[in-house]
Amino acid sequence: MESKQPGQSALSGLAGTESVMRVTARSDGTILLTSDYQPSATPRSVPDLFSERAAEHPGRVLFAERGSDGRWQELTFGAAFAGCRAVAQALINRGLTQSDTIMVLSPRSFEHFMLVYGAMMARIPTSPISAPYSLLSHDHAKLKAITLLLRPRLLLIDDLESY
Repeated sequence: MESKQPGQSALSGLAGTESVMRVTARSDGTILLTSDYQPSATPRSVPDLFSERAAEHPGRVLFAERGSDGRWQELTFGAAFAGCRAVAQALINRGLTQSDTIMVLSPRSFEHFMLVYGAMMARIPTSPISAPYSLLSHDHAKLKAITLLLRPRLLLIDDLESY
C-alpha cells in the first residue's frame, strides 16, 4: 500500500480531484479533511422527493410485479404518485390524523406501497408488520400484542384468510 505524505490526499493525482478535498496534517497527528464541494439542496421530505421524481419521469417504471396471470404489471412514477395522492386525500377525508396509526399486514405490493406513501404524504404513521409475526404463529400472540400496542385506526390486510 502506497503511503501518502502529510498534506497529500488519497485522491491526489487523479484527474478532476484537485479541488475536491484539502488535507491538513497537524503536528499532534490530527488530519483534517476539508471539502470544497457544495452539496445541492436536499428535498424537504421523502414525499417531496417522490413528487419531484414523478414530475421529472412520469412514464418511468417505478415497480413491477407479477399479476395473477403470471404477466408483469408495471406501476409508473406518475401513476404511483397519483395513487398515493388519492390515498392521502382519502385518509384525510376519513378523519385520520398524525395521532392515528395504520397497520399493514400485507406482502410488498402496489397497494402496500401506495398506502404507506399516501399515509406519509398525509403525515399519518404506518406500521408494516413482518410476515413471521403475523403468519407463522398459530396463536397470533405477538400479532395481538402489537395490535394492542399500536391500536391502529386502519388495517390493510392483503389476504384476510391467512390472518
